[in-house]
Amino acid sequence: MLVKRGDEELSVPLAKRPDINQNTNDFWGSTATSLALTGNAYWWVSRNQDGEVKNLEVLNPRQVIVNREDRVGAPITYDYNGKRVNKKNIKHIKLMMLPGGIKGVGPLQAGANDIENAKRLLLYSNSFLENGGIPTGVLSSDQYLNQEQADAYREAWNEAQETRGLAVLGAGLSYSPISLTPEDLMLLENQKFSTLQIARLFGIPPIFLGAGIEGSSLTYATTETLGILFLQTTLSEYLVSIEEAFTDLLPRGQKATFRLDTLMRSDLKTRVDSYATLIDKKVLTPQEVRMMEG
Repeated sequence: MLVKRGDEELSVPLAKRPDINQNTNDFWGSTATSLALTGNAYWWVSRNQDGEVKNLEVLNPRQVIVNREDRVGAPITYDYNGKRVNKKNIKHIKLMMLPGGIKGVGPLQAGANDIENAKRLLLYSNSFLENGGIPTGVLSSDQYLNQEQADAYREAWNEAQETRGLAVLGAGLSYSPISLTPEDLMLLENQKFSTLQIARLFGIPPIFLGAGIEGSSLTYATTETLGILFLQTTLSEYLVSIEEAFTDLLPRGQKATFRLDTLMRSDLKTRVDSYATLIDKKVLTPQEVRMMEG
């Protein structure tokens, strides 16, 4: 996390390690996970005697209750573990807000119907295939079989298949497997559609799931392009929400932003070509390039 006051970059311990009891990646990861799963994230804010923020802790969103009386202008209150807490000790981050709401809405909540439909489709297809929705094959004979004989042969065949034993066919019997598949029944295609629908709820482009857009020739040739796509479609809403929340806890005039250099970093060949041009135009020196590349 980068903190600036104007163009000046500041060294802020809280930005380097928000929670002294947790590594930085876990802190930001827990915050983002909370937003993705519930649409809300809560930081417990510890302050010193002067009111300055000294430490942050990500709370379990299931243990935080947000309330407001049903009247215009009523204050919002927070309970944690069943106890009312001071608003100064809670920083509430919301992913998406509905008009008049007091809590955020996440992808799972916004797409509850799509997720439920996908769940039902999965249960149906599993049940259909496992419980004999279609026969696995046909036993036929060139001889006449009465019902008792047909039942006996069927039971013997099924028993041999269940025990993976050797099936012995007699009385002119032959076995023809039925190769009807879930794809033939469009189950597979429907499941793929459901997966893509849920991915879209989280802003994940199909290309990141190894799926293209049917009828589209759109391709992403460079890691830089993929990074920009991922940033714009998936991460931006989370990043902005967290950056604004962190900025609110800083002294006035300071602003927090995430360092996105690694995500936006282009492939080696592109960087080399760009550096060569900048060095040739004397915009950068070779030493500055070495420092930028680490």
